[in-house]
Amino acid sequence: MTPRLQAIASAHPYLWCLGIIALSTGLLWFVQPYIYADNISLCYLIVVLVCAVTAGRVPAVISAFASFLVFKFFFVEPLFALTVANITDPLQLLSFIIAALIASTITLHARDQAAVARAQAREMSILYDVSQSISAELNFERIASVIVEITRQLLGCPACQLALARGDGSLEVFASSGDWPAYSATANATLRAGEQTFGTLRVALGSQRTSLNRTQQQLLETLATQAALALERSRLAHSAARAEALAASDRLKSTLISAVSHDLRTPLAAISAAADELMADDVQWTGPAVLDFAQIIKDEATQLYHVVSNLLDLTRIEAGVLQPQRGWYNVAEIIY
Repeated sequence: MTPRLQAIASAHPYLWCLGIIALSTGLLWFVQPYIYADNISLCYLIVVLVCAVTAGRVPAVISAFASFLVFKFFFVEPLFALTVANITDPLQLLSFIIAALIASTITLHARDQAAVARAQAREMSILYDVSQSISAELNFERIASVIVEITRQLLGCPACQLALARGDGSLEVFASSGDWPAYSATANATLRAGEQTFGTLRVALGSQRTSLNRTQQQLLETLATQAALALERSRLAHSAARAEALAASDRLKSTLISAVSHDLRTPLAAISAAADELMADDVQWTGPAVLDFAQIIKDEATQLYHVVSNLLDLTRIEAGVLQPQRGWYNVAEIIY
């Protein structure tokens, strides 16, 4: 059956069944001279089965009654009269009804199973997309926004919230989707990864529901597990980045110390040598010579002061005490 005919049968099942019976009766009326009445009865049984498959249980039962009456009225002697002249007539009607019930029940069960399969396929596709998005994203704020929106849509809830646990054990809403109703039943799933519990994923069920069914609760718990894994991976990534930054800082410090060790030794050596010369007992230095040595000591001490000051400023910048003033400067003015 085409989707358009199926839509008509679903929208107007009773008219659909009556139309099929009328069309079948017209065709059988033209071919009745060539077939037996028992074969016509079988044709009406097929009509009942078609109605059961396309229209549902109640329209199928009604079509069974209608088919039996039409068959008796148009094709069984005396024609154009409804009489029960044979003991097999009630059995024939009963067979029509039983066929309608069996066919409609099987059809409804198959449709329910197909609907469940389609819903599960849709959920699996969405969960796959979520897992792919999570695996490629380390920003948990964006991941949380995606998860609460998908959870709300999949479960058909008015609102969804993802709350993270604080240090004192209380919960703080981290991401939300939809407007949380004032009075509504809720369903929760714990964000747990391994032995760690990070918070809760909860949905508002609205005024029409009091709880989720088993499948929906499992879906909520699956999404909560995905959120917990994403949060754990995000925190591990930040910890790894911080550890790498600390390691890079340590390497920079070691390189810097190695670089400035010469700048520290040179003025110290010059100051020490000038002081040794001034303190020598076997040499009588004149006034100008003493002034030259004093000038050397002063210059080297000034150079040493600048080096130590730069190192202290670097330490203060790293500690956050001294904030660098970013701007355009002449390199020659700030490097000496």
